[in-house]
Amino acid sequence: MKIPHALALTPALALAACAASPPAAPAPAPTGDEPAHHAHDAHDAHDAPGAPAAHHAHHGGANAHMNQASFEELVARFEDPERARWQKPEAVIAMLAPAGKTVADIGAGTGYFALRLAAAGADVLALDVDPRFVTYLEKRAAGDPAGARVHPKLIALDDPGLAPGSVDLVLLVDVYHHIEAREAYFRKLRPALRPGGELVIVDFKPGDLPA
Repeated sequence: MKIPHALALTPALALAACAASPPAAPAPAPTGDEPAHHAHDAHDAHDAPGAPAAHHAHHGGANAHMNQASFEELVARFEDPERARWQKPEAVIAMLAPAGKTVADIGAGTGYFALRLAAAGADVLALDVDPRFVTYLEKRAAGDPAGARVHPKLIALDDPGLAPGSVDLVLLVDVYHHIEAREAYFRKLRPALRPGGELVIVDFKPGDLPA
């Protein structure tokens, strides 16, 4: 399947299918998970989706810009109607085929992807390191038809906090470049995947982008 323009999607870094540990990744790029206007995420996340301003005060590189925006500004960026054009959430979810799966949306942010995944039939663990986004998503999910399948949870910066064998799919949208000490982070994440489980990373790529 052709990857939509401006969408960098790994077909599935299926860590559950291989015994090798993920290699150490290079230092995060200086770009943020959101362009002039998203994180879940990071952040989207997704959506980054959920990289918080206050909680990244000690981080540099890709996280530094998050300190410069208020929570309201971050929400506006993540929920910008224009985001659907360059992020193509419906195309991403169609490729994920989440119906019937338990999905961990790391860096869920405002729930941009979490609520869409739930509407597509997934049970979603909406994880974020910023308590403001967790509170925001709890309230938003309460008023959404699919919200009962969305379970917001606060997690640590260095640990996804998932129980072993608890998820079928882990999704990081515009979050990967915010993660520091990635090898250690993904070592903690890997056991959460059930047999045949997948890790899918959607993030920005080098070069000119529409956002």
